[in-house]
Amino acid sequence: MIIGFMRDSNPMLRYASCHAIGQISDDMQPKFQEVYGNTILPELINLLNDQVPRVVSHSAAALTNFLEGMKWEQVQGSLQQLVTLLLEHIGKGISLVKESCLSAISSVVEVAKENYAPYLENTVRLMFDFFENEKYSSKEYKQLKGQSIETLTIIASSVGG
Repeated sequence: MIIGFMRDSNPMLRYASCHAIGQISDDMQPKFQEVYGNTILPELINLLNDQVPRVVSHSAAALTNFLEGMKWEQVQGSLQQLVTLLLEHIGKGISLVKESCLSAISSVVEVAKENYAPYLENTVRLMFDFFENEKYSSKEYKQLKGQSIETLTIIASSVGG
């Protein structure tokens, strides 16, 4: 039933469905991911293409929770598409979207471990831009920089490098 709302034309329903998936993922892991992983993961990835930034942000947040209960074998086939979309949003999205996508990257890295290595350079380059680019020096980007540090720490402990 929730998947139908993920495809609804109303962005508030798409947003709410992401919220529900995120909450169920957190409360019922890993059983929820074992049973519905192959169905829900593609839907959450699809919502990363949504035209509404809040829906994209909440899809990334739901992915963060959902991925925490998944195994590498479940994510392997979607890794390239997932990482490409998340990095795209980190590079060009609004701050709210960037932060959620950084959290999702952390969850991807924890599942993929050394399999994330091909994406390491692009990921780190994007995050270092938040510290080097004058554009991100104002107070409003404090949370984004903190999220970058957390993601870099998870990358270093999971992937190495």
